[in-house]
Amino acid sequence: MPSNYDAFIDQESSGDGYGRDNAKKKLGRHRANVQNSLRLRKDSEWDDKWSNLIKIYSNKYPWDELGSYEDIVVPNMAFSTVNVIVPSIAVNIPKVNVTAKNPKDRETAAVVEAVVNHHWREFDVQDEIRAAAKDFVILGHGWVKITWETKMADRELSVDEWQDAVREQVMMQQQLAQSGVLEDDLPTMDEVIESVPRTVEETVKDAPLVRRISPFDMVVDPDALRMQDLRWIAQRSFVPIQVARENEDWQPSARRKLKATVLSDARDDVKVDDSHRSKDAGFVVVYEYYDLINETVCVFADGCEEFLQKPSQSPFPGVHPFVFMPNYEVPERFYPIGDLETIYGLQLELAMTRTAMINDRKHGKRIHMVRSAAIGPEGMQALESGDDDVLIDVLEDRPFGDVLQSVQPTALHPEWYTQSDMILNDINMISGVTEYSRGQAANIRRTATEAGLIQDAANARSSDKLYKIEQAMGRVAERMIKLSQVFMDTEDVARVIDENKVVSWVRYDRTVLQGDFVFEVEAGSSQPHNESFRRQSALQLMDVLSPMLGSGLLNDQKIIEHVLRFGFGIKNADQMMGPGPQPPMPEAAPPGMPPEGMPPEMPPGMPPEMAGIPPEMLAQMMGGGGMPPQGVPGPMPGM
Repeated sequence: MPSNYDAFIDQESSGDGYGRDNAKKKLGRHRANVQNSLRLRKDSEWDDKWSNLIKIYSNKYPWDELGSYEDIVVPNMAFSTVNVIVPSIAVNIPKVNVTAKNPKDRETAAVVEAVVNHHWREFDVQDEIRAAAKDFVILGHGWVKITWETKMADRELSVDEWQDAVREQVMMQQQLAQSGVLEDDLPTMDEVIESVPRTVEETVKDAPLVRRISPFDMVVDPDALRMQDLRWIAQRSFVPIQVARENEDWQPSARRKLKATVLSDARDDVKVDDSHRSKDAGFVVVYEYYDLINETVCVFADGCEEFLQKPSQSPFPGVHPFVFMPNYEVPERFYPIGDLETIYGLQLELAMTRTAMINDRKHGKRIHMVRSAAIGPEGMQALESGDDDVLIDVLEDRPFGDVLQSVQPTALHPEWYTQSDMILNDINMISGVTEYSRGQAANIRRTATEAGLIQDAANARSSDKLYKIEQAMGRVAERMIKLSQVFMDTEDVARVIDENKVVSWVRYDRTVLQGDFVFEVEAGSSQPHNESFRRQSALQLMDVLSPMLGSGLLNDQKIIEHVLRFGFGIKNADQMMGPGPQPPMPEAAPPGMPPEGMPPEMPPGMPPEMAGIPPEMLAQMMGGGGMPPQGVPGPMPGM
């Protein structure tokens, strides 16, 4: 693909039918694609659905039938479900294993593995993965973007560094003077000193950048059913107008034509909470558009008829820098569904049921009908006081039933109060999150086997989610290294641990990272560690192997160290271990005999090449015919 814009415009495309075209028409086509996709997403009510799912997670209910929100008191099972699933799949930093596709890159794979795991920790990649995993569970999918970030900063030179720079300049002046340059043409010493800068610009960050992208801001080809079918993909961002006009990477003529908008108006598809947003028109809606057929990238803004960045060859592996994390795929539909979508109606029903119960209790207050003329003002005051053992004088000759009568409120049917339990059971059944996962005690007594079977069934569903998250993590790791192979300009150090647990430090740059590798996340490494299960497993291992300890078949010290570390949580278990049993010292040999295990002393004059002959054969040779001449072997036995 051509790397310059003119060649791109003149290119005859065979895949999209564009042919020869000009920049304005191409911009109009890209903008139309984006607007059509956003409009179709809105018409299909995807934006409303995602907004409502976020609302119920945050305990906001998107309907008007129940009146004010203050009257709603309902167990938020959506919140509980999300915060049980997300920690079970992305709570810990994963362990990324790297395997070389080519045998010649085997040693490089160890360095690459150390680099990618270092990047994961150093640059807070897991925080972005967790945020995308929450989108994955709530909305049904998540997006992660992997790019490269380079930051430069001025550093003040130390006194020694500045003096060395001054000396270097002085030496250059002396060399010029010796070469015949007139003294008047040379700067003075003060001018030389003043010309030496006291700061130097250095690279403070040269590393991959991983960020979670809001699903509302990702725009995709509406005709695609899978990521593999996409013809284009775009990201929407909101840039402050002043920052956009000062961005030197964008065309000056286009920057002058930018138009500002209100952020709440620009994000009208996100109907969650706009109250905190400013109403000032201070943002520009910018689209980063990736043409996957022509493998190009460009940038344009709403209200501007020029490209901010003209189409050029995409520098990213796979053309675009995005990793898609789908939850439950639906046939013949691009957007998957999440865990909340299946229990959304049940959560609303639960809210309505509990709200009806609250309103019923409000109507259950005691109400009395009274004839005020029959008891007088003093009687009314005594009745309203609520004091105990109050005497009220009835002024009229009437039966007490005609003077005061209680009004019985109409209560809900008793089965309405059991409706809440049925809804909760339905939510647990559909979400697959059991009461054990939520940290609750079971409503009925179960045996350990029954509880284990229930938890195993729940783990089977979470294993599917975990596999998808680990696959996405592997793709993120792969893109980080591929970007490092292209954009890394500095040198760094990686901590490498080989198969024998030997730690070494290796300096690397982008040339060292070259190669083709497979990136896999170690299964279960991102899950929370079950401390009780791990300790029980370590103690069971000790019970199984204890009969073989001391037999020489096992490394007793390593086994005991493992049990102390994982069975009892002692991190420095190796410091508690002694040197271990020492091998027995050989017994003293009789005079004239070599120690046990040592070869007999060679007689004087014995040639060195006969040193490997067994002692028995050597004795026969020496007893049969004396010592052979040096360098000539004697007769073999039996000859």
